Amino acid sequence: MRINVKAVKDLIENEFDGKLSTFSREIGMDYSYINQIMNGHRLPDSKKACEGVIELCKRRGLKFEKYIFF
Repeated sequence: MRINVKAVKDLIENEFDGKLSTFSREIGMDYSYINQIMNGHRLPDSKKACEGVIELCKRRGLKFEKYIFF
């Protein structure tokens, strides 16, 4: 399981006004860790980050399959 970085970047832009800090709080992750994933400095396969995105999608009525590769 890994984050679809492009789709999550679009989600951040559209749902969080481009604010990565707000997004990272919403999924319960440290800003710097998520920033590294989004910028390709860390692999997007963090279980905690993936679970955070899935829970965020459930709360907002979004299809998590768009944002997570299985």
